[in-house]
Amino acid sequence: MQENKLPGSRCARLGTDEFGILIPERSVEEVMSWAHRFKTLVNDAIFDFDYDFDYDYDFDYDFDFDFDFDFDFDFDFDFDFDGEGYSLSTSMGVAHLPADCPDAAQLIQRVYWACQSAREQNFGLRVFSEHDLSMQRRHSQSRMLKQLIKVIDDNSIELVCQPIMTLSPRSPFGRGFHSGEVLVRMRDENQQLVTGAEILALAERYGFSTKLDRLVLTRTLGSMSRHAQSMEYLDHLAVNLSGQSIGDQAFLDFLIEKITGSSVNPEKLCFEITETAAILDIEAASRMIERVKSLGCTFALDDFGSGYASYLYLRELDVDFLKIDGEFVRSIATDPVNRALVRTMVDMVKILDKQVIAEFVENEPTLEILTEIGVDFAQGYHIGRPGPLNECFKIKGVRLD
Repeated sequence: MQENKLPGSRCARLGTDEFGILIPERSVEEVMSWAHRFKTLVNDAIFDFDYDFDYDYDFDYDFDFDFDFDFDFDFDFDFDFDGEGYSLSTSMGVAHLPADCPDAAQLIQRVYWACQSAREQNFGLRVFSEHDLSMQRRHSQSRMLKQLIKVIDDNSIELVCQPIMTLSPRSPFGRGFHSGEVLVRMRDENQQLVTGAEILALAERYGFSTKLDRLVLTRTLGSMSRHAQSMEYLDHLAVNLSGQSIGDQAFLDFLIEKITGSSVNPEKLCFEITETAAILDIEAASRMIERVKSLGCTFALDDFGSGYASYLYLRELDVDFLKIDGEFVRSIATDPVNRALVRTMVDMVKILDKQVIAEFVENEPTLEILTEIGVDFAQGYHIGRPGPLNECFKIKGVRLD
């Protein structure tokens, strides 16, 4: 880049595999002509290299150009190593510096969006535009991320609870509403509600999951302590743990300290981990489950059936509940294949002496089928929509015998 840049340009490394070039006082035509020449130079340079691989590498170079407009280019360099195929690609993005240019952070953000858009969509040339839908989405995510950081720092994240109905007559509480799942919500800058799925995806992507988990656990334990009498009528409250928290020893120490230092009966606390996250680091997941269950808490494996190795790893995870993925449940009243799959899952889980939770229960026929095939708990809009966390403590004594 230094040898082939336009006169007056400045080059810098922005990140691990990201570089920027600032090119002042050039026309669009000059920039495009240079960009195509530079593309050829980079291609030729890569194809002339003699790589000696000692390990499996996946190269991915991102060139971000801060310029008179946005553009990207991609090329692929395919090779085989140790029987595996690999490809090296380069993406380029260009952003215009207007006369009333914003600050440097916004300029870098614009060109980064253009480059990432080129990378994801495999475009040879990508121009930043505020009217581009992918750019708008990135801009929206950026603003939402700032809001998420703010509500975490301010401890103003909203906690809601979705009721879970006990279906099994063997339950000591009888059939009725005696459990719930704690979920997160927040308001964006326009006071529009942001769902838990959006929040968790954003937190996971930008490394805030563990911080969010700490906050949710602390707030939930506080609510349970304040409603100790109502907790006698609840089977359990479930709190979700992210994949990032599962392998974090500091978080595990924090979790144990919080539980042991609380007045809450640990048997009333259930932790949900997704099947995918558990399988990614099954040793860490097993260690966490063992340590926390020794305190009296229970565990649920969420999204069961969605992964490729559900049955293979099930015996290695000492969970108490299996939460069947809602995609199987929502259509069992009309889809005989999904009905058979759910029935098979329930039969297998019963053999392993675990309990089954079915989510996405959205109508009465679905609830009747789940009851008939032996599901222990049901959750979904037909059972109840999420409401303020404190409201869940008001369902004591409700029975549907």
